[in-house]
Amino acid sequence: MNSATSLRERIGSLSEQALERLIYVVGSARGGTTLTKNVIGLHDNVISFSGPTHFLNHPWRHRKRVEDRLWRVIFWLPDSVRRTKVRDSLDEDRKEAYIQYINHVLNEKNFRDLYRLYPFVRGIDPEESRDPATICAWLDKGNDFWGVDLLPRHFPQARFVFVVRDPRGSVASLAKRIADARPNTELQIEARDVIDGAIYWRNLAQAELRFARRYPSQTVFLRYEDLVSSPLTIIPQLYECLGLAQISEDALRSRLADIHYGASLDSRDLGTGLKTQPLERWRKILSDEAVDLVDAICGGTAERFGYDVIQKEGPSIRQIAALMNRPLDKLIVIAKLAYLGAREVELGKMRTSLPSFRLLSAT
Repeated sequence: MNSATSLRERIGSLSEQALERLIYVVGSARGGTTLTKNVIGLHDNVISFSGPTHFLNHPWRHRKRVEDRLWRVIFWLPDSVRRTKVRDSLDEDRKEAYIQYINHVLNEKNFRDLYRLYPFVRGIDPEESRDPATICAWLDKGNDFWGVDLLPRHFPQARFVFVVRDPRGSVASLAKRIADARPNTELQIEARDVIDGAIYWRNLAQAELRFARRYPSQTVFLRYEDLVSSPLTIIPQLYECLGLAQISEDALRSRLADIHYGASLDSRDLGTGLKTQPLERWRKILSDEAVDLVDAICGGTAERFGYDVIQKEGPSIRQIAALMNRPLDKLIVIAKLAYLGAREVELGKMRTSLPSFRLLSAT
């Protein structure tokens, strides 16, 4: 038994088996990842955080780019990982081991041990009501794909939940948020917002498909629309895929009623429970021209998930690029769309050589 393991056992917290079982949720921003994370976090045997840790994009990505003291500040940015308050809650023996263990992990900067610090600390937080001995997995999420390919190597038992949403719904929500932040536009959605959002959606969805075909036994897809419309059908399937024990329907229904939601398109739209109103909201937000743009950019990829957004005669790549303001932006859009088109062809070829991805069904 090495010294780090001995220190961890003196402190307590989650078991080694639980720390190895990461559940990672990925999907586009405004695409249902927070809801999916919260749904999984309802389970008694899963440790979650109030928000994403951003471990891949911040601490790991910048570990060699910033001075060590600043890097440690970045590492402890997640609000729900209360390092100091947890330390102060421990008796002297556990506190000494806790300080030594954390310093050891931060000095070594080993990917697996660093990432596991978050659930380890959360597991002994006085605010955490779950008994660490009952936890079998921990949960995090992201809205891009940077670094996700590293996770199966360091966490062979990890499970990945990829959330997809109708690209028109995702793009409408993203574009509205961008317009809301732009001064003097009166919430006017511009063509560039729609184009950027659609490219982001398609690029992420394609990355998820490629990953899922490399790690089919560890990956499951679900559609946001199915989760919201048929939660009592989708959630038991999801728990089964993640190796979690089932919750009774009555208990699940009660817990779902307490889930908090908030709409980015209306600050007054706050409440609890699952709502289906957002599913068709894009029809009021996007113009016909904007819908045509989303269909033309996302079409082939969206079709793989059952979204009927294919346009037989939509705008061409050059017509889409012409809607951007600056010449450089036009060239960037042309390059991105050409790349996504080529990757779509590659995904088509992969169908015959690799297993199909697993998509949960509401029927």
